[in-house]
Amino acid sequence: MKTKTTWILISNGGEARILLNAGRTDGVHQVDGMIFENEHLPTREIMADKPGRAFDSVGGGRHAMEYTSDPTEKSEQEFAAKLSEILHKGRVERRYDRLAIAAAPAMLAHLRKVLTPLARDCLYAEIDKDYTKTPSSDLAEVLRRSGAID
Repeated sequence: MKTKTTWILISNGGEARILLNAGRTDGVHQVDGMIFENEHLPTREIMADKPGRAFDSVGGGRHAMEYTSDPTEKSEQEFAAKLSEILHKGRVERRYDRLAIAAAPAMLAHLRKVLTPLARDCLYAEIDKDYTKTPSSDLAEVLRRSGAID
């Protein structure tokens, strides 16, 4: 029986990396060139200016306008889309047989929305945990317990 190659995406809204597991007796290894960072500025820096003001629709009063979007959320959505493209390309190139995703809950939600059908078809496990700060020496055991690898 052929050993299944599993890519494991570990991500949160600010950083991600892709690991490889090549079978039951193998641990996890960093895939070369597969460490990513999101330009993640704090909201206070992005939205430093006060929102504009508008006149009331009736009467002469004025009020502050609300922001129409959350720039941090938008940045995370764009980061998820970038990661989805990388996962899609890896599958097209047959670099992996199975895919596992371990991501912070908000990032996992973004990834679910943008994951391509090709990558989704080989999705083996989804774990809504942020393992980006887990030491490399502990990752194989943590991922094995969570069901991301055999």
